[in-house]
Amino acid sequence: MRSTYLHKLFIILIIINCKDSNLRDLSSKDNSLPVKEKLEILSEKDSFTLNDFKNVIQLAKKFHLDGEKINDSVALADAASSAIENLDKNLYFYSEEYLKNLEETNISEGIIYKTNPNDSFVLLKLNTDSNSQNALGRSPKEHAQNILKQKQEIFNSLVKLKFTEDDFERVISYISQNYQNIFKEEKPLALMNYLYYAAANGYLRSLDPYSIITKVNLDDNNPSPNTLDMKSEEISGRYLPDDKFIYFRIPSFRKIGDENSVQSIQKIFNKIQHDVSTRKDSAKGLILDLRDNPGGYLDQAIDTVDLFLEQGEIISTKMRNRSNESFYANKSIITKLPIAILVNTNTASGAEIVAGSLQENKKAIIFGERTFGNGSIQKFMMLPDNSSFVLKVTLSRYYLPSGISTQVNGIIPDILISSEEDESFPQRLREEDKWKHLPSFKIDKEFNSNYDIDKIVEIMHSKSKSNFEMNEFKKHGQPDYALIRSLNAFNAFLEVQQN
Repeated sequence: MRSTYLHKLFIILIIINCKDSNLRDLSSKDNSLPVKEKLEILSEKDSFTLNDFKNVIQLAKKFHLDGEKINDSVALADAASSAIENLDKNLYFYSEEYLKNLEETNISEGIIYKTNPNDSFVLLKLNTDSNSQNALGRSPKEHAQNILKQKQEIFNSLVKLKFTEDDFERVISYISQNYQNIFKEEKPLALMNYLYYAAANGYLRSLDPYSIITKVNLDDNNPSPNTLDMKSEEISGRYLPDDKFIYFRIPSFRKIGDENSVQSIQKIFNKIQHDVSTRKDSAKGLILDLRDNPGGYLDQAIDTVDLFLEQGEIISTKMRNRSNESFYANKSIITKLPIAILVNTNTASGAEIVAGSLQENKKAIIFGERTFGNGSIQKFMMLPDNSSFVLKVTLSRYYLPSGISTQVNGIIPDILISSEEDESFPQRLREEDKWKHLPSFKIDKEFNSNYDIDKIVEIMHSKSKSNFEMNEFKKHGQPDYALIRSLNAFNAFLEVQQN
């Protein structure tokens, strides 16, 4: 078992015994180093070699949206950093310049290793938990901003390294040869596989937050590692007789077995319509709840818009070295009912396509908070020569019919509706808080709704929901304030539209 704290004498003994290591003791009182994200652990049967690592690099350069702009020196340094730091939460890869800045601001007690005396980079092994104090006294938003600041400082120092492929391979070899001295435990049989696997992900995460290499999920019909394929939460629908609304909860746009999201929506809608008709009732509106929907398959998002849009452009996409590809509505719609869409800060990617496209085509009014802001599209591809792994790489951007990209900007609701009891809007984590996110495109004009928002809000505030509805609609055990207020807003919208 690894020791948490090492005495000075023990450190001195390590220095003496590590003949091939260039290292020194580093001691002080405090630290504020970045929190790390751990990768899945590979088994001894999982083979991921240097050749696989190089294949990932080639595919990234060929297919990534910004593949032509990759800074190999920085990306390889990020690869080495990921390989090292995923072995242990207290092991770090830094440039010597950045380390000097850390020493000036006081970091925890530890040891510095160098693969070569002339290296301008080092390995820092701390003796205490480097992450324990990072989040104290900070909100999630403040914590994320602090991490971004630290990562930017590290990045700025890595840019100057001129790190080469030879440097990378030397670092990996050094870790393998000195593993027992550094970690005080026997070297795992699958160490090299894990090092190259972590390095590949470090290289990809140097490009954007969504490109990744991962193990194939053999239990799924689709080989992608996408968590959207999990069957834990299905699309659901119900009729709300008091308001006469058909309500859909769509947690993601996915494909499971022989049925996809579009088919599920159609089937559920037809059943609800039949039940409503049997009761000799009629719906006056449709609600699509896309809150906490992270997106999913692009074709499913496009086809979902097509269920409600008779004609017009849905979205366009732009790939590297290719002209824009546009997608248009071309199928029969399933209803002409007025549509309201609920969104929040976790509404992302494909869900933003659905909300933004229907909003810009004047087919839906949007309620909620500004959405997450992920305007990129990823492609899955099998890794050459290794069918156990699948690569997800950011391939293109998408644009709404107006030509606006949702990247970072997100979707602006027609009416801002809070999910908090006091109707406040706390700071939320969005795309702009992710490290290495793709840049946004400046929007020349402010958002203006297609509807008479002042009149809708006036009517909305003149009415309140009943206690019955407050008790019926719940989320996490509390009243679903956003849904309750959105029902009120939708009724006000319909009243304005009819007058």
